[in-house]
Amino acid sequence: MKLNEEKSLKGNISLINDYLDKHSLSGSFYNEIDSLKLFSLQDISFENDLKTFNDINFILSVIISIISHPHLSNKGEDIIVKVGQSGALKDDSFKKTIKDARLWKRRNNQMIVEEVYNYVNVDELKIYENVFIVMVIRLIDNQINKYDEFYNSLISVVNDNFDCLSNDKVADAFDKLNFLKNKIRKIKETFFYKEVSKNFKPIAKVQPTNILLKDRLYNLCFKYYKKSITKNEDEVSRHDFKTYFYILLLKALKKNDFKLYPSLVNQTMNKNNIYKSNLSFSKKNYHIGLKYDNSIHGFIFLVVNTDFNKKANRHLLFIDETNNYIKFEKNYTQEFDKEYETCEVISLWNIAYYQDGLNKRYFNLVSEEKMIEDYVLDRLLVVEGSHKIYSKYCPICKNKNIDYEDDECTCLSCSSKYNLYVKNDKEYIFFKKVRRLF
Repeated sequence: MKLNEEKSLKGNISLINDYLDKHSLSGSFYNEIDSLKLFSLQDISFENDLKTFNDINFILSVIISIISHPHLSNKGEDIIVKVGQSGALKDDSFKKTIKDARLWKRRNNQMIVEEVYNYVNVDELKIYENVFIVMVIRLIDNQINKYDEFYNSLISVVNDNFDCLSNDKVADAFDKLNFLKNKIRKIKETFFYKEVSKNFKPIAKVQPTNILLKDRLYNLCFKYYKKSITKNEDEVSRHDFKTYFYILLLKALKKNDFKLYPSLVNQTMNKNNIYKSNLSFSKKNYHIGLKYDNSIHGFIFLVVNTDFNKKANRHLLFIDETNNYIKFEKNYTQEFDKEYETCEVISLWNIAYYQDGLNKRYFNLVSEEKMIEDYVLDRLLVVEGSHKIYSKYCPICKNKNIDYEDDECTCLSCSSKYNLYVKNDKEYIFFKKVRRLF
């Protein structure tokens, strides 16, 4: 999670806690949840990214000023030069010249000095503080590359469910990023950067020297560096992120007219961990259970369609605050696929699942609310459909590589899974697992 996203998340958590103070019972908490207005973390993230790009642009301008007039270390040393190139010799240089036989030549039976030691002052560019500036340049270059990679993932593409490629927020970000990439490219072409980068060894732990503290330009870079390497409170972020998406799940259920079980309306919500308040809902022929499993740190989403049978389909949903899914890939096991109909992970920007590697559901950007709504609707998806056709052809990918047994079909191509049943003389398809990309 980016730092600006974490700050926005904390604002939402404050709103949720205030709401919980007023609605401590499950019935009131759920029934009035539409009145809980939260900020979209995606929208705020876009806005804050543009502000971050402005901050980076400012620091790059500061670095350009430093490169124009850097601090130098002035030190003196004796160098050997031709006699005609030297000025007046200092006493120490004269004595070294007298003693060094290499500098003397015999001509016409006389010893003549051809070269002398000459004391000169040498400006040393590669000082501690300038090495630090190169570290900041590389840090910013890495930040820009990560932002560029992130926004590349948000570029829209044409598919069956998308007919508009316009996205002003992404376009604005690319304009800023391209400007910053050109600016840092020019910085890396300077003599300063190339000279200090020779045999470069980064500073393991930056210490605040007098120059870094008292020179205004160097100090601005030092403050930016400290801010950039500040570590987030990972455990707090994970907790808050789960709380945020739990509220979105409840909002999605409410939007689809699910009612809280009457037996639970006077149950007290878990004030320390709202998302651990195990709740159940119903609507017509559907029953849904939502609970958090502490042992695997994921949400279990139970769905019963009584038109088909009374056995619950079990779905597992993980929440990833990092958007890189590394922890999900590391902890994923095939046992999840045996125990649950689906095993997925949602981040602020996409939903992913593991099937011959990590797969992301959305090709194009959708809001976090839309992702959660799609997740809920896919667990409830029922359509009319010919059993004669769809016992042989997948209704998702049209492939006919179908494993059909006891009215349950599994597509061996896209891994979608569905049941066939009849109600009021009509043939229906109830999806257990939908594997489609948007």
